[in-house]
Amino acid sequence: MCLFFSFIPATMFTTLSYFVWFAAGKAEGNRQRWGNFLAVWLLIVALGFIACGAFVTLAGMCPIDRMLGEGAGI
Repeated sequence: MCLFFSFIPATMFTTLSYFVWFAAGKAEGNRQRWGNFLAVWLLIVALGFIACGAFVTLAGMCPIDRMLGEGAGI
């Protein structure tokens, strides 16, 4: 379940990365280089959210699963 919820911030960071990359394409020189660097960094952060969500879900440490399990009497 945490994997699915990790897609929410990952989508936000990916969208932000796209807009930064778009703006960097319009810039020149040093600003363009920093814009490209920032866009790639935001994509790496988005992948980090998905990786952490997958790890927490597969390791069985997701608090959402525990709360749903307690509520269902499992």
